Amino acid sequence: GYDVPMERDAIKKEVDPYFVDTSVLTPEELAEFEKVTGVNKQLFFNDVDDEHDMAVFKRAVIDILIKQRENKK
Repeated sequence: GYDVPMERDAIKKEVDPYFVDTSVLTPEELAEFEKVTGVNKQLFFNDVDDEHDMAVFKRAVIDILIKQRENKK
C-alpha cells in the first residue's frame, strides 16, 4: 500500500447518478431493454427528459430481465 497516493481526493471519480449499467445484460437482453425503454419513454414519459425517473425505470427493467434469465435456468 505504500505505492498508493495519500491524497484520496485525487483518485475519486465523479459518478453520474443517472448512469445505468447495461453491461450485465446479454446481447439479446440488451436488445429487449432498448425496445422496452424506448417504447415506454414515449408512452409514460411523453418524451420528457426526466433523467432520474428514466434511470429508475431502466434499472427496474434490467432487474426484470436478469430475473427472467435466472428463472430460465
